[in-house]
Amino acid sequence: MIKQLHPMMVVFTSDFYYAGIANNILTRISKIPAMRSLDQDLRLMISLNIAQYFEDIVGDLGIWASFTAKHQELYGKPLPFYELDVDDYYPDELHEEDIKYVVWDTLIIDNYDAIKNPENPAIASLASDIYDYLKKEWDRAPINDAFKDFLLKAPFQHDFYQMRNMLHYFFHQCYLTAGRYNYHYLEQSIDFVKDFFHDIDDDQLFYAAENQAVFKYRIGPLALHTYQWLAMLMRENNNDLLAERFEVIEWRDIAPYKVRGQDKAFVYLLDYQGKRCALPLDSFVDDVELTIRFNKIFIGSIVKYDETWQVNGMSSWNMITEFYKSYKNHKDREHRYSATKFYNKVIKKYGGRRLFFFKDLDEYLQWGKKHLMLVNFKKEDLGDNLPHERSPAVYIAPEDSDLCIAMGAAQVIKHPDNPYYDPEKAKEDAIMVFNPDAVPDVMARYLIDNRLIPDAALNSLQGEEHGRALVQDNLDFLARTLRRHDY
Repeated sequence: MIKQLHPMMVVFTSDFYYAGIANNILTRISKIPAMRSLDQDLRLMISLNIAQYFEDIVGDLGIWASFTAKHQELYGKPLPFYELDVDDYYPDELHEEDIKYVVWDTLIIDNYDAIKNPENPAIASLASDIYDYLKKEWDRAPINDAFKDFLLKAPFQHDFYQMRNMLHYFFHQCYLTAGRYNYHYLEQSIDFVKDFFHDIDDDQLFYAAENQAVFKYRIGPLALHTYQWLAMLMRENNNDLLAERFEVIEWRDIAPYKVRGQDKAFVYLLDYQGKRCALPLDSFVDDVELTIRFNKIFIGSIVKYDETWQVNGMSSWNMITEFYKSYKNHKDREHRYSATKFYNKVIKKYGGRRLFFFKDLDEYLQWGKKHLMLVNFKKEDLGDNLPHERSPAVYIAPEDSDLCIAMGAAQVIKHPDNPYYDPEKAKEDAIMVFNPDAVPDVMARYLIDNRLIPDAALNSLQGEEHGRALVQDNLDFLARTLRRHDY
């Protein structure tokens, strides 16, 4: 099982030892009463994640170190939640707080809708037991020199497809960035791919969706792209030049391109915005020179690595240009349509306000008819899955003048212009800001950046104020790790 969690399924001589570590941890998990209610798969996931963490720090592989270094850069401390002596914290040493975090993160990934307290007594008890066990193992634990050498030499750097396989490691296998929730992204990607490729079998569909998802979605506790995680890992292994190559990767989603010509080495494409790119002919599995000659449209995802565009996953060709034209017209209409001027008038009228609060949907709709010209707008236009009609908050985002609405949010946002703020209700529901289904992404960031949800808290045995401080001191991190791609 351990070898399946290594990049590119590389087998290392130390695999047997760390598989034994995982088995012993699994036994210890079963002895903690509060952990017995977890299903066997989740207990196994916790044990494997901690075993991989242990392998990582024993061998100074740099995965954990890259995470703590980035967290330090963003938040001024190596880990969220826990009190640490920063001067005495070394990421290549065993720490009980690390184990607490790995357990908490695994539990969060398993049940994305529920925020567990990272100071939960069951988590603390388990982490303490495992820490004592691993501390005894420290001196006899084998250093995975082969894994370290693999990262230092980075043989995957020379070939786009090998590099992409390394990105799959972060998406599917790495203890810190993979997890069950990533399969939600795969499901989204599968639905997206179906809009472009018809009559393909399940294997082809999964192949296309997987390679799209591995570049598109932000993953892991810091909501970073796979190639950003890989770049950080290279920096921890003293390879800044290679890290820079990964950091500048460009990716384009599946879309139709117009064929503008070809030569012996490249096919030249034009996207709907008029941007040109050249795809190497050898990036295709089959000989496509004749295919290109008789087709006018290329459909697929492309990635720019080492200054060269490559085909990313499934692609197809078409003789008919209508799909490209309709796609271009649709995108042009999206680009031309802008509510910026209209919304700016509303913002100006209200003295620069971007946040508006309402008692219920009826009040919002009356306001919308007066100020937003929503003359024929009805409740049904907001969708049929509204949780309730109470106290909506509306935010006009400056990025693209998008109108964001969050039901129930007026009761939890503490703002001078908000007459509907309810301190008691906010204690219960302010945590909704971390739910991507409840609060739109740009609105959530605005509320967090401006500290407008001071009541967001977790239940804590150390008291109400401690539970509030635990959340307020880690607001942005919690948004990243709970909203991930939506952040």
